[in-house]
Amino acid sequence: MRRLTTDTPDGNFEIAMNYVYDDGGEAFIRHDGKTDNVPLWEYIDGLCRERGCHIALPQASEQTDWRCCDCVMDGESCPVSVMYIFAAQAVQCRGVLKRYEDTGLTPDEIKTIAGGQLVTARHNVKLQADLQRYDDTGFTPDEINAIAKSQIVTAKHNVELQEEVMRLKAERDALVEAIRKGLHALSYESIEWTHGEHPRVVELDEIDDLLDEFTESEDDDGQN
Repeated sequence: MRRLTTDTPDGNFEIAMNYVYDDGGEAFIRHDGKTDNVPLWEYIDGLCRERGCHIALPQASEQTDWRCCDCVMDGESCPVSVMYIFAAQAVQCRGVLKRYEDTGLTPDEIKTIAGGQLVTARHNVKLQADLQRYDDTGFTPDEINAIAKSQIVTAKHNVELQEEVMRLKAERDALVEAIRKGLHALSYESIEWTHGEHPRVVELDEIDDLLDEFTESEDDDGQN
């Protein structure tokens, strides 16, 4: 895209695009027909005086801005005031555009960079918060690293221990179940006795209650 702003315009197009410009916070025009680089307010005041305008008072020229705006806002059809408003707008817009063009980047590239800077800023804020939390612990980075490694080792050990506990519980439950079945079978008196059938020596519910109580007691001891 062709650049529009320049401090050294060459040719009619560049002069037209940069005829009014900002320098040190003050608006200037390139040429008033007699002199180069004339302050805008001086040029406008000269036109007012030529037209015999009563607002172009001596020693009041630096108030040109608010006087011209008042003329326009009050509905007075003054072409000089309208021209001043156009020139002030052009100076402001040119200054903003020039700052963009001085970067040498396209609008899309600027958006990409701005988006990246926003992400970086958010990351830095989060990083700062994380660093503050580290500082609040009172530990050095080496101490924090050592604690973290120790916690990892402890966690792995706890997992292995838990797996071993589950394996032993499974073996215990299988053994209890085998004992349960054996006691159920032995709860009858021998059927080989000649004097006939006999009642159970121990009721099945009593066997189950006894084994359940044993299992629960073992679980409670394991948790403690």
